[in-house]
Amino acid sequence: MTLPGTAKTDSGAASGSVDKTGSGSKNERDFLRIASLSTALAFGTVLGSMASLHKDASAFSFQFSGETLVGFAIGGAVGFLYWKLVSLSATLRTSLLLRVASVLLLLGSVGVFLYPLRFLSSEKLAEVWQGLAADAIVLSLLGVILWRIKRFLDRDSAPAAIEVNKSATNQKIN
Repeated sequence: MTLPGTAKTDSGAASGSVDKTGSGSKNERDFLRIASLSTALAFGTVLGSMASLHKDASAFSFQFSGETLVGFAIGGAVGFLYWKLVSLSATLRTSLLLRVASVLLLLGSVGVFLYPLRFLSSEKLAEVWQGLAADAIVLSLLGVILWRIKRFLDRDSAPAAIEVNKSATNQKIN
């Protein structure tokens, strides 16, 4: 029995099969489109705001200029090209290039984070570095704690998974 508007399937085909060229690739294309556009917009905004940051008499200020537009365009292009590389790595052997690009993005994000520190006075800069070091220590400890909890939970659930697999295998044999 088939529902109206659906085609009959071949009797040899398994029920519930999914057309691999249809919805899967369309969903992947939609995801990559959304991810690349949102990443391009975010990177463009970050680099545009970094280009707008200028030293003032008191500390720093944002001044919209041609550099802002150039920074936005460069950031947008980097974000878009990164996701293009991600989509190509699924089909080609570009995993090394993708890893290098990811490391460069990580270093760039650290640079963007630290860039405004150049506007601080030397007295304030020492306090900021102390705070950043304390934050790094706390976040590292939190990461270790979460990692240990995950290992504990994985180890605890492993015997239960083995029992489920054994019972499923016994049912197939009988």
